Amino acid sequence: MGVAKLVGNEVETPSLSQTQVYKVTHEGQNYLPFMQRSFISFSYGGKNIEDFNLIAVNRDDRMERNLYADFNDLTTSYDII
Repeated sequence: MGVAKLVGNEVETPSLSQTQVYKVTHEGQNYLPFMQRSFISFSYGGKNIEDFNLIAVNRDDRMERNLYADFNDLTTSYDII
């Protein structure tokens, strides 16, 4: 049996990541402005979640939550002081 000879050209893989997460959060090598990725990205501990190939998603096409935060009324009223 003879030795097989492999013939072809190997193309260098680009150094930039080409994942879907990378493509929607970057323009070239730079992050998109936060305004353009504010609904799909956030940072935790100084790291953007897209650095871990994660992206934020919502169940529907909008966020639904209270307009105001929960409020506990701690005031007391007196008739005579």
